[in-house]
Amino acid sequence: MNRIVKLSMVIFFLSICSCRQEKAEGPDYYVIPVVDTGVEVHLYEMMGIKKEYLSEKTKRGKEDADYNYDSNQPSYTKLNSEGASLPDSTEKWALIRDNITGRVWEAKTADGSIHDRNTFFTFEEAQDHVDWLNSIKYGGFSNWRIPNLKELSSIIHFEKKFPSSNTDYFKNQYSSFYWSSTECVDDNRFAWGILFQRGVALNHFKKVRYCFRAVCIENEAFEHVKLFGDQTIRFKDNGDGTVTDYSTGLMWQKDCSKNKTGEKKKNKFKWHDARVFSEESDYAGYTDWRLPNIKELISIVDYRKEYPAIYSIFNDTIDNGDFMSSTPNGKSQCPYILPLKNGDFDIAGTPSYIRLVRNFTE
Repeated sequence: MNRIVKLSMVIFFLSICSCRQEKAEGPDYYVIPVVDTGVEVHLYEMMGIKKEYLSEKTKRGKEDADYNYDSNQPSYTKLNSEGASLPDSTEKWALIRDNITGRVWEAKTADGSIHDRNTFFTFEEAQDHVDWLNSIKYGGFSNWRIPNLKELSSIIHFEKKFPSSNTDYFKNQYSSFYWSSTECVDDNRFAWGILFQRGVALNHFKKVRYCFRAVCIENEAFEHVKLFGDQTIRFKDNGDGTVTDYSTGLMWQKDCSKNKTGEKKKNKFKWHDARVFSEESDYAGYTDWRLPNIKELISIVDYRKEYPAIYSIFNDTIDNGDFMSSTPNGKSQCPYILPLKNGDFDIAGTPSYIRLVRNFTE
């Protein structure tokens, strides 16, 4: 039993006694477990540098590849058109189940059907497609949707490029833009999506045709969504400058404005300094802090807001800055960053803010 399921059981009993209910209207599908990024190689290895040639300070700065947790490693199962499991060796499948998030994805084909990867959709046509999938109960499911940006980013494999996904399961994947249901807050004529060329978030005009992959959710995962859609149950302010997110099993630094670096004590860090600072911090009495990977940073974004696009329990004074992750991009030799103004994520080498994270243990 992974730590997300364990925590769900604990918080379920707490929720029975909860007197405050601040749930989103309808299911909050933005509630989703954090899947590992898939990065297993260090940036210096991507650059062809041997570890013995690194400085001692550089060795102290751990990165994404140093923090792989077995319970959150990407895990998928191939399904047929009736929703039944298939062996990994099968060469033809209709659906892909994400065993970590409980989401079930439409498989793309190269057979000229409606599922063909060369069938492109406007935003409205993508909605028509999921309506059709629901009408025929495709795969035995009747809750097909356009995936939101968090769901779509959950299937990014950040070590892979062209496309940045696991093509052993997500076969016929283009390195192109794929629609999400997440509309731009400041202009709903545009919606967000993922460019799978390198795993970054972009937004596009809804009337242009792009790639699209539908998603639905299994019952157990839906219970997770219903429970933690109430933010008073999902988050706990620990009163010591930290916030626990029970839906992901992570503890966060609440106010990161006090993180300083260099002689001038600036808030913005270079990537190397950010990793060392995080690794050696004893903030709030804990000594196992780290720099979050990009998927962990995405987990605390509230895409229904902007300036800042973050859940309201994080009330620090840095509202709209770029936040740095421990996830490197090998080609650019820069980390992935997440700007809080709107929650998009990209690759950048400029100094950025940091927010400490650690695994929550009872």
